[in-house]
Amino acid sequence: MILKFSADYCQPCKQLTKILEGAGIEVKEVDIDQEPELAAQYNIRNVPTMVYVFEGNEYGRLIGLKTFKDICEWIEDCESVFE
Repeated sequence: MILKFSADYCQPCKQLTKILEGAGIEVKEVDIDQEPELAAQYNIRNVPTMVYVFEGNEYGRLIGLKTFKDICEWIEDCESVFE
């Protein structure tokens, strides 16, 4: 699962959402203002931040607005752990 931490006021977060939706990449949206405990649990300091989580463990983190290519490479790197 990919957690995408964002905030309503964050323009790069909105741009990232468009990239992810356009690519069909599923994420769980987490608004840091609505769920501050979860943001604190993952030590979120900047938005947007995506965290790749599997069975409660973090396998990767991507901070800031990235290109579709960068996101795909990051996901592949995270998933390579399971091969």
